[in-house]
Amino acid sequence: MGRQQILFTVLVVLIFASSSASIVHAQSLSTQMQNLSYPMQRVTAPTAPVSFDIAFSGATKGDILFAGISDTEYSRIAAGTVNETSQPCISLGEKYSSLSLCEWRLNETSGSEHVEFQLKIATRARIYSLAAYAGLSNSTGQVFPNSWSGQRFTIRGGSVLTLRVTVLDNVSVSLDGKPQTPGTISVDIPPGVHTISVPNVT
Repeated sequence: MGRQQILFTVLVVLIFASSSASIVHAQSLSTQMQNLSYPMQRVTAPTAPVSFDIAFSGATKGDILFAGISDTEYSRIAAGTVNETSQPCISLGEKYSSLSLCEWRLNETSGSEHVEFQLKIATRARIYSLAAYAGLSNSTGQVFPNSWSGQRFTIRGGSVLTLRVTVLDNVSVSLDGKPQTPGTISVDIPPGVHTISVPNVT
């Protein structure tokens, strides 16, 4: 198992479970997530852009700053690729092709990093319950428990269909029980079973 995978496994335990890891760390260690940006509208493209800044302090030179995005619904890392960072991602400038995880070996005790992810979006309609996170670990991959920060967010992704219905003027139309404007209607709906109704007698 690679060091990055071990690091992520430890991180998930720290964030989404009540672990009592006993790792020696400095009390002043901290990360702060800022400027989280993600699509507010439904994403129909293959990928969704997510970006944020990470401010860190109290680190020791040689420590690792890491950041990523996890799927909180399934307790796993969200599929995606690192798109851009202010410094080379991963200690030797490598980039994951299938995992949304990035890390830097620090040369400073405090500072900030900017990272952008391109998350893969399924073709079927789905709501993604995600969390952006960041934290610090020592050079051997041990995560400092009090150093991490996170922020939850939601992305609506997948296919959207455009339904067009034309009826006689001044005839009311309902879609899934909701009245629509008389005449021709055009509305975006997710894939699935839908009900269109008009009056029995016109």
